[in-house]
Amino acid sequence: MKGRKNILSIFILLVIICLIGSINFSQPKISTIQETNITLKVEAGPNPIFSETIANVYTTGSQWFPCISKLSDTTYVIVWRSDGQLGTEGEIYARIFDNTGASLTSEFLVNTYTTSYQDDPSVSCLNDTAFVVVWTSYGQDAASTYGVYGAIFDNTGTKLVSDFPINNVTASNQMFPSVCRLTDTTFAVVFAGYGQDAESWGIIGSIFDTSGKNITSEFILNTNQTGFQSRPTIDRLTDTTFAVAWTGPDVATSDYGIYANVFDNTGTNLTNEFRVNYNTTNVQDYACLSRLTDTTFTISWESDEQDGDQNGIFTKIFDTSGTNLTNEFQANTHTAYNQYRPTITELTDKTFLVAWTSDMQEASSSTGVYGRIFDDSGTNLTNEIHINSYTSDVQGLPSACMLNDTIFVVAWQSYYQDEDESGIYFRGFYYEDLLPQSNSPLNASYKANSTGHTIDWNLTDDIGSGNYTVLKNESTYIEWDSWDNDTNLQVPVDTNCGVGVWNYTIKFNDSNDNTGIPHTVFITIYDEIPTSNTPSASSYYANSTGNTIDWVLIDYEGTGNYTVLKNESTYIEWDSWDNDTNLQVPVDTNCGVGVWNYTIQFNDSNNNYGAPHMVWVTIMSHSPTCNSPDNATYQKHAENKKIEWIITDKVDSGGWYRVFINDQLYLNWSTWNNGTNLNIAIITDIAGTWVYVIQYNDSYDNYGMNDTVEIIITELPGGIAAPPIPGFELFTVFFVIIAIVGISYTLKKRNSYRFNH
Repeated sequence: MKGRKNILSIFILLVIICLIGSINFSQPKISTIQETNITLKVEAGPNPIFSETIANVYTTGSQWFPCISKLSDTTYVIVWRSDGQLGTEGEIYARIFDNTGASLTSEFLVNTYTTSYQDDPSVSCLNDTAFVVVWTSYGQDAASTYGVYGAIFDNTGTKLVSDFPINNVTASNQMFPSVCRLTDTTFAVVFAGYGQDAESWGIIGSIFDTSGKNITSEFILNTNQTGFQSRPTIDRLTDTTFAVAWTGPDVATSDYGIYANVFDNTGTNLTNEFRVNYNTTNVQDYACLSRLTDTTFTISWESDEQDGDQNGIFTKIFDTSGTNLTNEFQANTHTAYNQYRPTITELTDKTFLVAWTSDMQEASSSTGVYGRIFDDSGTNLTNEIHINSYTSDVQGLPSACMLNDTIFVVAWQSYYQDEDESGIYFRGFYYEDLLPQSNSPLNASYKANSTGHTIDWNLTDDIGSGNYTVLKNESTYIEWDSWDNDTNLQVPVDTNCGVGVWNYTIKFNDSNDNTGIPHTVFITIYDEIPTSNTPSASSYYANSTGNTIDWVLIDYEGTGNYTVLKNESTYIEWDSWDNDTNLQVPVDTNCGVGVWNYTIQFNDSNNNYGAPHMVWVTIMSHSPTCNSPDNATYQKHAENKKIEWIITDKVDSGGWYRVFINDQLYLNWSTWNNGTNLNIAIITDIAGTWVYVIQYNDSYDNYGMNDTVEIIITELPGGIAAPPIPGFELFTVFFVIIAIVGISYTLKKRNSYRFNH
């Protein structure tokens, strides 16, 4: 109905279309229900008592617009329009069923006049064995007009009274009939008639007996006769009173709303016309009305965009003075897309069912029938009920009736379920007073002081909410709080209460204060020996600092004592520990290179000993290091120049070193002391570039990284005599002596040769 801002234009257009026989305007009608003394509260969701069943035998073409009425506590009648069954455009058919879904009759034709088409069926029981059907008939009053007709049948489908006219005025059109029983022998019919009130369309009523005769003249129900009124709905209140609601123009806006009035069996208005809907934004339409008691009734309707997304279903309860007993409340909880064409039926004096069509609620391409049960305060007693089980394509336009204290039936039209366009289907439901239920979590045992444990109680009820409390050993553990349907309460378990067995009991109710059966779970809290984590074996350099073994001891008592042994000898005397605290036992790295075992022994405050844990610690030697003196440049023959190499080691106090100059050994292996300057002498006698390299190790034969220093020796400035090269004179004398000896030897050999030859 979204976007229908000018309902007058739409209505006129639909009437024109209707004249050519291509559409009908039917809405679901609800029958009157005989009074009962039901005190049952409906809480648990209704359960199907039989699977959905097809009502129509003839399945060719379309069967449309079902309407259902109770006959007795175990029987009911369904009527519908069937297209082309007799070769004409549409006829009204009916069939009677029992409370198991079994048919008691075959389908039978309601209307005798079969020319053109008949539409908009409405049905009501008269007594246990008779019922009346009314409908719209085209061309039966006069050519090219609509009129309203009725017929009366018994519970075998036998026609007791053949077609009789409902409307006395036959000029123009009369349509949209709705019928209700008043007594076993009287009934009231209302319909929309054109031209009888001051303007155009008005709501007309008349009272009949079971022979089909008028007891009253036609009377106009609507007080406001501006604009047009349409789509009336009626239900009995007492033997002599009935209530009617309809769609009419809102005098304060340009839209349409729902209006109502109460009448007696003479057609006298007992109340002033009153507006039903509180919200007046956009259009409210397609009302459906049902009796609750002799003095109260409820009305549902569809409202455009009131719930934030297209149409929604809204409801309100009134007394016979027209005073609203509740604010208007929304029937549907699923609000996406359209919810429309409501039907309503009383279940007891205090409860009623609202059902409607909902688009794309279960699947993106389907439309289904949904319902919900309420009490006379407007409180929902169930979640939404999915009425239809076949969900392909479209199911909609429901009509509902109550049979007895525990059974109701809903009928609807379903597309392509009978394999040829639409057909009429129905389903029976059983409802009973079920208490809210709890699941049964198992008893459990947990270690003292452990965390994250819960008792996962799930409470379920069709009301969907309530309150609960939890007792622990009969004392309040959780104060009364609310719960939502089928939600895990996750009640936390107290593991800090000491060793023993504790009982947790949940007590709960629903929003109607019906108390479920309490459930108890026994929780055992037990003591375990203390435990240690398991630090891994580690390696550290000798003489390094800040190294620890991070033992963490855990126990529910939270305290105890521990000692640490190193290679089986006491390393830390017995001392106290707190639960889950890092002991950070220091590692001795000054004990020499090797592998050492550290063992922790511990107990708790109850003198329960945990399993000792050992950690192997390897102390490693550290390679020595050397500083890196800068490269330097000196003049030839400079004196007392040194390379200040300093070797250090974290483990040893010394080691060995040697020095090379330009890859030639300069100083052979010599000892060094930790952190002592070696003061390696630099040779400055010969100009050039000289590369000094130091190699070194420690007493564990761990070699450090070689260090290199480049020394450049430059010539002296001109005019300055260079000092003699040390040892040069000795070398010269030695060379001269060798030369003289060599020459003498040569001469001697030559002379000897001459003498012999």
